[in-house]
This record gives sequence, C-alpha cells and structure tokens, in this order.
Amino acid sequence: MFYEISFKTLYYVFIILAIGIVPEAYPENLRLGYGKRSIGYHADGGVLYHGNKSGEKVGPKCNVGDRIGCGISFQRAGGMWGLFSLYDYFAVFTRNGRMIGQKVICTVSSRFLAVGMHSAGEKVKVILDAKMPGM
Repeated sequence: MFYEISFKTLYYVFIILAIGIVPEAYPENLRLGYGKRSIGYHADGGVLYHGNKSGEKVGPKCNVGDRIGCGISFQRAGGMWGLFSLYDYFAVFTRNGRMIGQKVICTVSSRFLAVGMHSAGEKVKVILDAKMPGM
C-alpha cells in the first residue's frame, strides 16, 4: 500500500502540510504524527513525527510540483520477513520518488492513510496508484 500527493499550491499560512498513517479513530484536529500510534511527514518543514510532538528533520521543505509519498511495507531489507511482530510493519516515506528518513516500525492499529492540510485554498493531487520505490 503506497500513495503520493503532489502540491498544486503552497501558501504556508499556518505551515501544516502532512502525509502519514493514523489509527481509525484519529482526532481530525490533531496533526499527523502527534498522536499515539500515528506517524506523519510534515512537508512544510521536512520533519517526521512518530507518536509525539518531537520530530526529526529528515528532508527539505517541499515546493509546488514536489511529490511526497507514504507507504506500508511488511518486508525487511533483502526481501526477508521482519523479525518483529506480525502486527507490525514499516512505514516508508518518499520525496520526488526517493526514500527519505529511515523505515519506521509501526503497529498494525495504525493503518489508515491520511493527508493533513490547514491553510484555506491549499490544493494537492492525491496519487493512489503510485509505486513504492524499491519494492
């Protein structure tokens, strides 16, 4: 499972543009990656958040025309099944077709793909048939 968004406009009024994976009952007013069992890549700052408000800078700020992707991988490097629980998976993020940051182990309860935007008038294109690089 992998998807991308492409930025059509970027106003950065409130500086919240994110892509990620969340649990089913994730609050709509909570930024992606801030809540428990969620992960989100914030394109406006290139920061990855995983279950709290302390993020890690993994890439540059995105611009109009950039594509960021988010996917779920149940495999480890080399094609071997992971040495983690069957209820876990890797979350993978990309920018313009290239991997950014490290694969992050997540629990299966976080399995809903999400896009977060805050500024009125922002426009993105959601690409649901995107291919995950290297998979």
